[in-house]
Amino acid sequence: MNELIVAGYPSPHAALLAESTLSRLQAELSISCSDVAVLSRVTEDMTTIRESIRLNKKNGGDRGFWKRFARLLFPPLDDTVELSSIQAKLNSIGIDETAQKRIEEALPMGSTGVLVLTNDRSGERVAGMLSGFQGTLLRIRLLDEDPRLKLQETSSLKTTQTPFPAPNTG
Repeated sequence: MNELIVAGYPSPHAALLAESTLSRLQAELSISCSDVAVLSRVTEDMTTIRESIRLNKKNGGDRGFWKRFARLLFPPLDDTVELSSIQAKLNSIGIDETAQKRIEEALPMGSTGVLVLTNDRSGERVAGMLSGFQGTLLRIRLLDEDPRLKLQETSSLKTTQTPFPAPNTG
């Protein structure tokens, strides 16, 4: 079974140190670079994501997964976002409204966090390592399917477009 580990830190420095440690210990922890990302909540409408990804034949990776995932967790606050569609996509990988609220609490505005996809074999060790950096740690069980595949099926956000009126040429 897959698990999402979220470690929220008040400073970006702690998050980057934790990510760097995970990167150095990836073989020992049975995780790949594409399983780790650093997310910063800058403002209500701005979230940045730094993917720890090295594409090669062994690690195909999905460059867009973490960006899609971040946009689902912290959607832009405008009228074009269908929140029910977002919640349905998160539910499809095992993140219900309660889990989403816990993630928001672990990653408040101005914080930086490390997000890691793990399996049963590595989850405990990854969580233990991340807890050593004095952050808020969450472990969320995901559904059996790989969340990358589930979120790859459709675009990350359904938006409604408001048509602009035709220019008046008369």
